[in-house]
Amino acid sequence: TRFSAITRYYEQYAEPWEHMAMIRSRVISGNVSANWDELRTNIAFQPARGEWVIEGLLANRLKAERQSDESNLKTGRGGIRDVEFIVQVLQLIFGASKESIRVAQTVEAIESLREADLLSDQAAAELSRSYIFLRQVEHRLQIVGDAQTHSVPEDPDEFESLTRRMEFANPSDFRSVLETTRLQNRNWFNTILKPKELHPELHQRAQERFGGTSDQVISLFDTFDEGASYLQAVLENESSSERISKIVNDAPAILPHLAAEPTLMDQILTGEIVEDYEAEARFEPLKREMTGDAFAKTIRRGWTRAATRWALTEEFDFGKRLTEIYNAAFRVAFEDAQISFGVVALGSLAAGEPSLHSDADLIFVREDDSDAEQCENQAKRLMQFFRSLRQSGSPLEVDLRLRPAGSVGRLVAGHSALRQYAETAMEPWERFALARSTILHGDSAHLQVVREVAYANPLDREMLESLLHIKSRIEQERVDRRYRNRQIKLGYGGLDDLLWLTQV
Repeated sequence: TRFSAITRYYEQYAEPWEHMAMIRSRVISGNVSANWDELRTNIAFQPARGEWVIEGLLANRLKAERQSDESNLKTGRGGIRDVEFIVQVLQLIFGASKESIRVAQTVEAIESLREADLLSDQAAAELSRSYIFLRQVEHRLQIVGDAQTHSVPEDPDEFESLTRRMEFANPSDFRSVLETTRLQNRNWFNTILKPKELHPELHQRAQERFGGTSDQVISLFDTFDEGASYLQAVLENESSSERISKIVNDAPAILPHLAAEPTLMDQILTGEIVEDYEAEARFEPLKREMTGDAFAKTIRRGWTRAATRWALTEEFDFGKRLTEIYNAAFRVAFEDAQISFGVVALGSLAAGEPSLHSDADLIFVREDDSDAEQCENQAKRLMQFFRSLRQSGSPLEVDLRLRPAGSVGRLVAGHSALRQYAETAMEPWERFALARSTILHGDSAHLQVVREVAYANPLDREMLESLLHIKSRIEQERVDRRYRNRQIKLGYGGLDDLLWLTQV
């Protein structure tokens, strides 16, 4: 094609999205570099564009997003395209007057926009970091089988494999960072570009009603298909507005979880969210159809509902409710797995005091005359099920590291083996950890053995010194020295001081 024909096409017929595409372009062969650079400057960075052009580009972006799979890292909400779109729209608008921002590479463009005061330091840092992270995930997806894919795998084994390639310790941590990154991208997309998918009048009313948090409110409702209807309902109902405002101001960490739960949003708007419900009833249907995704979703919804109610109701006992939810989930899982050993809960779960991100510390115990290999195989299958729940988004993480010999020991400890371990190798801190315990499944004799092991030997000076040494190490190694007087759990005078005092 003659270059004159290409020039004529771009000057007379090219759509705005084609102008945007020219930003990231360069000549890789031939002697037309100078001509192409001039055309790129004249088309992509022309002096004036009507507001309708930008609105049309935003509408096309949101339309493409609605047609995309939510798992798509590139075109889905908060994905790679969000970052590129922010950068390229700003380049289209300001490129004519600021030559320094006319760069093609995205990360370099972000820095040039920051230097030109078109992006804040925070926005530039977060967008650059998230773009690099999502590109790394994309590359590690595509390196397997050289597949041109952008979708996060739904299969638990494939997701775990991707987790390892991304060098994360476990799938739940990786999923959390991925979701947080995408939500952050979408928040910047809405804050910087202010797409008008919701009616402008609603935006204005939201800004008047919610002030400095209006962008977070609009971003939250933008995640729902019926976002305009939700926002309209909030603005027309004073009590709904108060609940949304309290969540956004006091518990913003809940927002990414609410964005995936339209049912809970309905309950927030109606006020039903603060009513009691029977946790067991939520898991009853799963006894008839035990699927990992449904199970994980039920736990996650219960966790999110409890956290939201905690944010809205000061006197609500979150630890008690989360314990009820986890115990109900365990009962169904144990019944379905038909396990023949006992399960004892330890720590905060045993005390009914778990916090938002507490692990479920358990110990599996069997009678001496039971089939050890059968119990071990049952335990392995059960733990695989719990791992699959985490990979499907469940907040419940089961930890068996307090069993005899820790992570290298058998999953199910016999009564005699537990007693023998206590006599020969158990450290004082292990007895300490077993002290808070309660039975979750099986005969109470299992709990009696655990309690016997925890309290068999009186606390002497040597044991006390050992425990105090562990406490000191926790304070020194797990708390930044700058915050030891302010860290409310592990720091000086914190929750752990009370816990250790009473348990000692």
